[in-house]
Amino acid sequence: MRKPKNKAILILTSPLFWIIGICSGMIYLEFFSSSISVFLAANCGNSPTEVLSGQYYRLFTALFLHQDIFHFAGNMIPLALLTWIISASITRLQYLMVLFFSGVIGNLLADIFITRLYKLNGHIWSFLTTFGYTDGSIGMSTAIEGLFFFATIVFLLTNLGRFSKVKFKLGLLVLVILSQILGAYQNLSTNPWLDLASYTHFGGGLTGALLAIIFLYRHHLKAKPTIDD
Repeated sequence: MRKPKNKAILILTSPLFWIIGICSGMIYLEFFSSSISVFLAANCGNSPTEVLSGQYYRLFTALFLHQDIFHFAGNMIPLALLTWIISASITRLQYLMVLFFSGVIGNLLADIFITRLYKLNGHIWSFLTTFGYTDGSIGMSTAIEGLFFFATIVFLLTNLGRFSKVKFKLGLLVLVILSQILGAYQNLSTNPWLDLASYTHFGGGLTGALLAIIFLYRHHLKAKPTIDD
């Protein structure tokens, strides 16, 4: 059994602990002062026009901002579950790279895409809208989508043939997958038009899936026996 001191060290050195802590702090600052809330929204959100004019830091800072406590909780719960599911398969550095590469690249891809749509002035499929182009987007969900696809692909493929040994994590992953499908269905049934938030999710998920393929390929190369073996 781990001693309380060791547990405290594990918690304090966990990337998830600091991510939730920073996001919680941002929520507190937004509620503490309306002027701070206005400042964060104006200077730290993922605004396509500002990002593509050179303020690329927004691609990162926007991940830590949330609209309210419900938005915050809706992101942190799946983040915690996915982190626990994949934690045994990757290092902390790899985890951070997957999370923030997915978030930053996903936001950037969405900004480029919606800006292109805006310049086309509707000369494309009608369900692809430019809603959010002027307002921007915030939230960790872009990064979480990337982690979701990464965790799903890597966990399932690296545990083939041994699901009975990881059945609890597998059950949680199935619940997360079902919640993702249900959420997507509800969103599309009530609002069939895609917007900036949708594009960021697509971008983050695509990035996470590509990172999973790269991870599995590198893992395969390391496991492949050499001639000397």
